[in-house]
Amino acid sequence: MALEAVNSASIILKHYRELSTPEVAEKWFRIQPKQGQWENTLSYDRRKRRVIINGVQCQ
Repeated sequence: MALEAVNSASIILKHYRELSTPEVAEKWFRIQPKQGQWENTLSYDRRKRRVIINGVQCQ
């Protein structure tokens, strides 16, 4: 997991070791962009190695 996070195992444990409550987790996973912010999206196509910003393919 540390390699995927581009961090050391000690930093991962230091910052993310503590468990959270179900209530806090529910609030966290309900976070959504504000109305009208969906157009500011970025996606990355790993197979084609392309970035897409606001529906426009970038080099």
